[in-house]
Amino acid sequence: MAGAVPLDWAADTARRRGVDALRLDCVRSNDALRRYYEARGFTHRGDVPVGGAPGQRQDGGPVTWVSRHELAFRAG
Repeated sequence: MAGAVPLDWAADTARRRGVDALRLDCVRSNDALRRYYEARGFTHRGDVPVGGAPGQRQDGGPVTWVSRHELAFRAG
């Protein structure tokens, strides 16, 4: 799948830089993307409201619910 290439690159880069985890967010209603992240080893860490329209984060205006997924590299 084409999405695997950038995910693998991001995970490899994060590991080399010594970070503990890689987090990806997506719109909560995107069930297919959420399933894909989880199939790639990411753990769902909850849903949060984000102010503003997607790509325009700000206070006020519409609220977008975002699902957070994490791929941990180290225990803890």
